[in-house]
Amino acid sequence: IHYNLMFLFPVAYRFFETSMAALSESYGNDKRQLTQYYIARFFQVGMLYGAIGCSLLLALGPLFVHNAMDPQWARAADYLGIAAILGLLFAPAWLSDMLQKGAGRPGLFAIVLGLEQAARIGLFALLIPRYQFTGFYLAILITLAAKVVGGWIVNHLLIVRLRLFVWQLFVAPLLAGAATFGLFRLAAWGLAPEQALSTSLLFFAAALSGFPLCFFFLGLFGGGDEAFARELEAASGMTGPLRPVTRLLYYAARAGFAASPLHGRFPITLHADAQREAHELEARLLGGDTRAAREVGGSGDR
Repeated sequence: IHYNLMFLFPVAYRFFETSMAALSESYGNDKRQLTQYYIARFFQVGMLYGAIGCSLLLALGPLFVHNAMDPQWARAADYLGIAAILGLLFAPAWLSDMLQKGAGRPGLFAIVLGLEQAARIGLFALLIPRYQFTGFYLAILITLAAKVVGGWIVNHLLIVRLRLFVWQLFVAPLLAGAATFGLFRLAAWGLAPEQALSTSLLFFAAALSGFPLCFFFLGLFGGGDEAFARELEAASGMTGPLRPVTRLLYYAARAGFAASPLHGRFPITLHADAQREAHELEARLLGGDTRAAREVGGSGDR
């Protein structure tokens, strides 16, 4: 399950690693609303990423297990549901870790991680003898869920007040995943692959197409507001060789947003204040570079 079906989820960890630098800069410079905005956007895209993985796992995972894997792995299909739930919890758990590290709280991060692992080992000892392999997954699910809830409560109380936008961060990404799941199941029914090669091709084609589809549905269901589309457009210009891929995601999100009956109904209202703080931070950093250049004897060019 982990290596053949859940490969999308560990890839996302690199995305969340990039949040640590952004959160460190904004939090360290006392830009609280910018920090809250970063959290909201990373949370939103993280939940969307989880929805992509879950839709793929639930819609095509059983077909892949039975057609493309050796017969001895057939029982893996029984655990895909709980594996998909785990996939949805990865994003908020990783973002919580990055906020704690980015805010300069490595001790807090170590305590939360230590409690999670200790509880998990205890639940392994308690649940695996009784429930066998299901107990393994239950232990991970319980401790990961507890870490998400407990970690974000601690973050809210000790680091920065959370601003959670329920529709944009939870409902719209999950609806996007549900719509993509429906399309994947329709494709599986229509194509009805029976061979390992054709099933594998369908699975990996769905994995690739799931990204633009979910970005489109996020916009269609009111999760991708105008600011989100503009940020995607700006970000797509910074990606070098992957620019065609990121432009595709931008156009998909823009098309969904433009066609949506919920057009502009659910903006993340932190955007204006966060942008103001970002400009203030940029001016401070550029001003510091200018003064440093002058002290060295340069012309003051940035």
